[in-house]
Amino acid sequence: MDTSHIQTSKLLRFEDAAAGHDGVLTDESGSIVVKPCTVAELAFYEETNARHPDFVPLIPTFMGTLQLGKSDQLQTAIDAAQSSTPMSAIVLPTDEVVTNTSNNSTPDAVPLRGKRIATDLAVVLENIAYGFVKPNILDVKLGARLWDDDAPDAKRQRLEKVARSTTSASLGFRIAGMKTFNGHSYKIFDKLYGRSLSQETVKQAFDELFDNASNDPDAASLSQVLPGAIEAVEDIEHTISHQESRMYSSSLLFVYEGDRNARKIALEALKQSQGVGDVDDFATDKAFAAQNTGQPIDIAKNDDDDEDMDEPELPKLFDVRVIDFAHATWTPGAGPDENMLHGIRSIIDIMKQMAS
Repeated sequence: MDTSHIQTSKLLRFEDAAAGHDGVLTDESGSIVVKPCTVAELAFYEETNARHPDFVPLIPTFMGTLQLGKSDQLQTAIDAAQSSTPMSAIVLPTDEVVTNTSNNSTPDAVPLRGKRIATDLAVVLENIAYGFVKPNILDVKLGARLWDDDAPDAKRQRLEKVARSTTSASLGFRIAGMKTFNGHSYKIFDKLYGRSLSQETVKQAFDELFDNASNDPDAASLSQVLPGAIEAVEDIEHTISHQESRMYSSSLLFVYEGDRNARKIALEALKQSQGVGDVDDFATDKAFAAQNTGQPIDIAKNDDDDEDMDEPELPKLFDVRVIDFAHATWTPGAGPDENMLHGIRSIIDIMKQMAS
């Protein structure tokens, strides 16, 4: 994609991030993410697109780069974006936000995102939350080891301490942040919430994501969505287990439709598109995972290819991608990334518990 038409002066603050660094921007449509990055992260995206086609569908679409000028000029653009009403896919109602942490419920007590990266370079990525009506967003940081080989000793010790005191050590993942829609407003769960969860209680975060934690859970939708969602994560596990890489502090980003009415409409549209009359058949349909995670369907399996290409895009219901590659490299000869796979397999186990 040619990114030369993107005007940096019109970029807006991105409001759909559940965790990560501050300074992420979007355009007026909200369909893209402009993320400050390092040269190493850009190199990972470029090598992935060139040499690892199996991994490409598992990450947000890489559209190119932007040179955003000097860091102080970028900060000016960010400040300007923050002072105006953002036009991203979802705008949080500022008077109705509830912040959940392990210690208090005071809004803005702990920043949802970390400090902005000092860089002039940015990658332009697909916003996978775009098209959802009210996206529930969960960022799950993968790995018991969170530091790469170049990390200084002080950083290694700090991250090892965090891992030991959270589910990172025991399960290979921890909740980095989450935003869920409760019918009227968004609840925000910051990094302290994730650090407060134990191996026994971390399932609560997935219940929140899938609207299964309230006094009135949407069990009917969950029973239909979960089999396909599990299969989507299993596809990610399968792909990574057959490739050789090291991805430290990368995440799985889950997006689930938080608006119950929109969720119902999306489910009905999917059933009609697949000609499924029985709910159980729909829940176990392999195509369900592909159509709802943004991963491509093999159109060669369809009888009417031309007609399928002309069909309108289905409403968004669920998506999951691998994100954050500041400390990621392809490592031929080193074997699969078992550090990352540990976390993904633990997530699959928890989701299967929810389905049982």
